[in-house]
This record gives sequence, C-alpha cells and structure tokens, in this order.
Amino acid sequence: GRLRRLDLSSGGEETVTDRLLQAICSNMKFLTHLNLSNNRRISDVGTLGLNSANPASNSTSELKEAMRRNNKIILGSREEKEIRLVSLRREILAESLLEDGVLESGLYLLNR
Repeated sequence: GRLRRLDLSSGGEETVTDRLLQAICSNMKFLTHLNLSNNRRISDVGTLGLNSANPASNSTSELKEAMRRNNKIILGSREEKEIRLVSLRREILAESLLEDGVLESGLYLLNR
C-alpha cells in the first residue's frame, strides 16, 4: 500500500527543512496526514513550494507582494497581528457596552 500518514514531529532540529518538505510533497502525493510540528527550519516560503524550478520567485519581498495581490497574508506577519488586535478590540468594546446597557441600537437588535 501507499504511505498515507507521516509523522516528522521528532525529526530533529536540522533534519526537516523546506527542501525536504518540498521533496515529500512532490513525491508522496497520497499522504493524507503530515505532522511537521516542532520543525523550526520549515518556513512559510517553504510550505508554498517555492524553489528554483518554480516560476514564482524565491524572493521574500516578491512573495509578499504576490500574496498581497491575492488578498492573502502570511501567518505571524504584522498584518495578521493587526487583524487579530482589531478583532479583539471590537469584541472587548461590544462586551463592555452590552454589560453597561449602553447599546440602544445596532444590527444585533434586528431579528433574523
């Protein structure tokens, strides 16, 4: 049978890299589960499959620009942190206003 599950979470700090990940993805297309936790040498760029044979550039700045054009953000980026912070502020404000009974209007009053 074909290998369906692969756990590389204990691969060692220097073993599992972007290059190895790309080789796995290219050659083990029947995987349904791939555990890569605890592998700090794998980057966002590596998970996107960028390499010299790929027509996309390996330049991080060009990658960021391409992602921005497609309305995507890199996990852990400043943009993601800003989105999370805005969401948290909204949630805290709404909870605070509801607790104080201040809200007399708003979409939450509409029936579904």
